[in-house]
Amino acid sequence: MSDLDLPNAEMLTQRPFAERQLLVITKNLVVKAAEKLEQISHVEKETGGKWHETAVSGALSLLGGVQSNVAKILNSAYLEAYKSVRRALDKGLPIQVISYDASRALDFPPGHPRLDTVYACHPVNPKTYYPLADFHRVAFEGKFAEAMTLLMALGADSIRVEHVTGWARDFASSVAGAVPGGSMAIETTKSSEKSESLLFEASLRGTHLPIIPDRLVWYQYEPTWQSISAGRLNYGLDAFRLSVIYNDDYGIDAKLASSIKGAGLGIGGKFQAHQATVWQIEGTFRRQS
Repeated sequence: MSDLDLPNAEMLTQRPFAERQLLVITKNLVVKAAEKLEQISHVEKETGGKWHETAVSGALSLLGGVQSNVAKILNSAYLEAYKSVRRALDKGLPIQVISYDASRALDFPPGHPRLDTVYACHPVNPKTYYPLADFHRVAFEGKFAEAMTLLMALGADSIRVEHVTGWARDFASSVAGAVPGGSMAIETTKSSEKSESLLFEASLRGTHLPIIPDRLVWYQYEPTWQSISAGRLNYGLDAFRLSVIYNDDYGIDAKLASSIKGAGLGIGGKFQAHQATVWQIEGTFRRQS
């Protein structure tokens, strides 16, 4: 199978993680031209310096001779974009290419996807992709937010978050919004009376009707979260302590980012390196009547 065989979104999400982890999106017509070009073996070797002419003629044969449209694309930045993808694949980077139309069935952050930018798949949700530059920050934010959502749905009325290792105070300010509403008071470690490890605290009204919320993606991989849920739902658990652990870099590192940029593709901003991070969340649940 060619490394530029182009799946639709459903086919992509069913592939093993390693085969769908990195994704780049390009124009539909360029994708069709690329498919045709992949049928021409060793194009550059066989045509010497005439790669461009072969690309145009190959695409024209596929697209019914609509020369004005194809020539416009293949003589533009889109040709350079295709060549960037080709260079990345030739470097051995496991990037999957899909068309812009196919990408509509996947989930991206606001303002995305952008053409010719490399995205990394969410570790446990095969339909969600993040710009490679922000992958680690957004993945950790999502995991932390899910833990907080679970605890609040189970009826937490007080929450205390402490730093154990990795990202700390500067990062905590950006994820404090995971605790919405209620009578919330967030306190940072700037107070000398607080432990240096304290990231923030919150007080909430809590609920006496605990539930496990829908659409959790990390939950099934977190036995401790499941045990706390069972304790709360079935046995009246009134206090909790759990950790949000983010240790795996999933192969998304500065070397990969540099290789992608070296091939001429974007990563969506300045690369934010992985930090092995553990935050501990503890607190109490509202007592059930």
